[in-house]
Amino acid sequence: MPTSKPRINITVTDEFYEKLKLLAAQSHTTVAGFGLKLMEEAIEMYEDKKWSEIGEERLKQSSGEYEDHDEVWSHLDDEER
Repeated sequence: MPTSKPRINITVTDEFYEKLKLLAAQSHTTVAGFGLKLMEEAIEMYEDKKWSEIGEERLKQSSGEYEDHDEVWSHLDDEER
């Protein structure tokens, strides 16, 4: 049955394909399905790395004065929480 999902075509080495095929079999999934899972995980790691870099840069630019999490929230009364 045709799918309406976008498709991509990736050319890999024979060695890479054999590894991917083995891992897919061990996971009881298709090569394409396992490849998609790996790409999703890689994108998440890439995004996490970028957010970490942004956070580190903000820390470098900050005054270095921070308020404790519990202390900040303790200033709110129960209705504001």
